[in-house]
Amino acid sequence: MASYLRILWALFWRSFVILVVNAIITYNLGLLAYASFEQTDSSVRTRMALAFLPAAILFLLLARLRGVAQRLMLETRSPVPVAQWQQAYLTLFAGSAFIVLVSVIGLMLPTEQWLALRSLLPMPVFVILWLFLAGRFSRSGAGSQPIPRLSEKS
Repeated sequence: MASYLRILWALFWRSFVILVVNAIITYNLGLLAYASFEQTDSSVRTRMALAFLPAAILFLLLARLRGVAQRLMLETRSPVPVAQWQQAYLTLFAGSAFIVLVSVIGLMLPTEQWLALRSLLPMPVFVILWLFLAGRFSRSGAGSQPIPRLSEKS
């Protein structure tokens, strides 16, 4: 159980960092769009539907650029082996892309229903992915090795 919780925490905080960066990017793109273009209902809805696209791109970059991800996300100090982080980031990319896809398809719904879908969908998707990945990695024995300390050389 302790291994599961350590892995869950490692997945959660790394994902949370990416989601915060996603929010900052999305907010600033919204400010830029507001200052540059006249805002119509369809342009605002389209921009909001694509709100998780930066997160999807960032998760994909972390999966593809392994050296950068290991340094930025402190993967070598996590209970999850470095080799499994690529799988985790690809799964989180798929979840973010799923949210974007459903939000774009949902543009055909009335605004109130689309806003409800867009507001309620991301949290369950990420919680399910975190729980799934933590269970999968803990079953594979990922959290059983000790976490290296800063003073130890790798």
